[in-house]
Amino acid sequence: MNIEKLKKILEDNKKDAQYYAILYDNSEYNIRFSDSKIISNRVSSNSFVEITSILDKKVGVSSTTDLSEESVIKCIKKSYSIALEAEENEEYTPLIEDEKYDDSTENSLNFEKEVSEIEDYLHLIFNKDKRIKIFGYITGEISNISIINSVNLLKRTTIPRFSYSMNIKNDKLTRSVWRSDISSVSNIDLLKNIYTQLLKDYKYTSIKKDLDPGRYKVVLSPSALGDLLMYMSFFLLAKDADEKRSPFKDLLGKKVFPEYINLYTDPFIKDIKSIPFLIFDTSGVNPIFDIGQSLSKQNIIENGVVKGLISTRYYDQKMKYKNNLPTVSNLILEGSDKEYLDFIKDIDNAIYINNLWYIRSVDPITGLLTGLTRDGVYKIEKGRFVYSINNFRFNQSPIKVLENITSFSKSYLSTPREFGDSFLSSVICPYCVVEDFNLSSVSEAI
Repeated sequence: MNIEKLKKILEDNKKDAQYYAILYDNSEYNIRFSDSKIISNRVSSNSFVEITSILDKKVGVSSTTDLSEESVIKCIKKSYSIALEAEENEEYTPLIEDEKYDDSTENSLNFEKEVSEIEDYLHLIFNKDKRIKIFGYITGEISNISIINSVNLLKRTTIPRFSYSMNIKNDKLTRSVWRSDISSVSNIDLLKNIYTQLLKDYKYTSIKKDLDPGRYKVVLSPSALGDLLMYMSFFLLAKDADEKRSPFKDLLGKKVFPEYINLYTDPFIKDIKSIPFLIFDTSGVNPIFDIGQSLSKQNIIENGVVKGLISTRYYDQKMKYKNNLPTVSNLILEGSDKEYLDFIKDIDNAIYINNLWYIRSVDPITGLLTGLTRDGVYKIEKGRFVYSINNFRFNQSPIKVLENITSFSKSYLSTPREFGDSFLSSVICPYCVVEDFNLSSVSEAI
């Protein structure tokens, strides 16, 4: 099934309804390894069509993974019948008309060759040192995404994503370090670099000291900061702010953060490819009439001022807002011009946090989160990692984190551990020093 054939089927069967349709096709491989053994090697593909029928402001949605013409026709009829029985949607907004976009590409990824090369390298490092155990996963995927509607919208894109994640532990499971990397192109050198860096990190865990809970100056890695920024994006809904259900209530247009805080979204940034149009509800709003809307670079925080929240066209028209975002295609926090090593050498008496895990919202009105540190907490003295520290539970708001950043490195492509490597969770951000970070209790994790 291609988008041209889908459009013809829709035009022949739409009856008196407007429509839009999403065609999604994905191919991927996934390699998992544990205890220095490959435990799974899977190559898979999946496709689906989602049809939305709009009839007199009433909406019906149906989807199918069977892309035969007969199945798609049944899906169209099902969405139409659902719309017939539905009530009118008070947030109805006319569909986006006459827009075209296509950066889709023909990809011929040789999964067999790719997987074989990765497995050869993994077997090589598994046998290098029997005193350590290696865990992790590697995925490669190509997603082809197309949207059409009944008023001449056609948008297509291809999103390639390759993710490499590795964890090293000692044989007694008392020491543990983790790193990850992602790319829009297949690159086994990233995996090799992760392993090299992990061996260096592992040396820092040879000495471990206990530290009491408290409020500390910390250095957050891009992974740790990326997870907090992703969580913060869930608090950015304009309607929630207006209804006083968000930490961003009454903050739009106000200077809240230091003037060097600049956070924005840009689907065309070169570091990693993102979807340049709205396709999924990723932020908690209901964008059912906005599907296919073009995305562009938009400021969320500019020179410390809150510039835009996430909203629908309907709500913006109702409230007369002009600078809101349909969604965040990615998140970019501007850093400095300092490379990581130059940044670290100027830091003294701080705790380095490599990544976070099991993050949950405690109070969405204030933005307070809780979670755990994991696989890499170190003491930094005079620009050097001197020993590892026990893990902690933290209680902290990402808004307070941005308020309390005092310095940062240049920005790097982040790999948030909690949110993973999805093409819906791209973050580019710096290493940063954060004052008064609340490490509330000790965690027994390694």
